[in-house]
Amino acid sequence: MARASVASSAQLRPCPSPRRNRCLPSVRRPRRRGVACSASAADADVADLFDAAKLTVDKCVKSGMVVGLGSGPASALAVQYLGTRLRRGSLTDIVAVTSQVRAQC
Repeated sequence: MARASVASSAQLRPCPSPRRNRCLPSVRRPRRRGVACSASAADADVADLFDAAKLTVDKCVKSGMVVGLGSGPASALAVQYLGTRLRRGSLTDIVAVTSQVRAQC
């Protein structure tokens, strides 16, 4: 069974400009609108994340534990707060295990 050709070679023509393909029908794309992002919104997200990290450390980490440090922005904030608690002396004898080579100091 022979297939019918969609376009014969007589109908095909090269595009006049390599940068702009005029052979294809023009598609009107909507303009991109800029997303308004304020520093206060980003700061609020970081503050909420830091509060969650503090709550997790306060609730779950006890003196003498072995703690996996994890990776990512939330873990970095938790490690920062864990260090604060260790310096204050409210936590002692914590053994920390890193999940990545970059996290080792």
